[in-house]
Amino acid sequence: MQDYIETQVNSNKNKWIYEILDGTREKDSVLIETDEFVFLPDTHAMNNGSVYNWLCIVKDRKLRTLRDLDARHIPMLRKMKMTCIDYIQSVTQHNAHNIMAYVHYLPSVYQLHVHFCAPYGCYTTMDALKIYPLDSIISNLGIDKDYFKKTSITTVVYGNATLLNIYKLPSSLANASSKFAIDLKKSACPCCKGRCNKCKGRRLQDAAIVYNSKNKKKC
Repeated sequence: MQDYIETQVNSNKNKWIYEILDGTREKDSVLIETDEFVFLPDTHAMNNGSVYNWLCIVKDRKLRTLRDLDARHIPMLRKMKMTCIDYIQSVTQHNAHNIMAYVHYLPSVYQLHVHFCAPYGCYTTMDALKIYPLDSIISNLGIDKDYFKKTSITTVVYGNATLLNIYKLPSSLANASSKFAIDLKKSACPCCKGRCNKCKGRRLQDAAIVYNSKNKKKC
């Protein structure tokens, strides 16, 4: 999986997010910038005057997905939530309870970013299984500092041959006409590849729900 992520990070199609962080792209669109994050409208999503979407991109390039977060990042996440929601309330008619903040897993681009949308529920994916609310992320990290390094995370994969191979889904299931199949992948922590004492007693599991995109129905 780490090799796949590195490939995605270096892909030309994903350079836009790093160009924003470097200040060479959409500089005039940035609404908030701190030492830890950049907040701007999500130009890849709907913004029509009644539905709004924003991106908050974390500057730390070691943070690529939900899995990279630990309890040390709670202050940053809380500051992000408060700062961005305060701004959204100041420029729209929406109150805090009507603003949604969430992370995708797996993400479309491997630089950690948080989606903000208003009104609540107007998120940028049709698959609720990919959505992890920011409030829940903060809460879980408070329960266990390494929560996302240990827990099983359910995600959705669409006909991506590389990812299907990583999750070791049998080709017979990958090509099946059924709506989905579930594959549980056991993987050791990236630091030791299963050799440390902690990994001997437990493994990380990712539950991959794999849809046949042709058979997927809209709500």
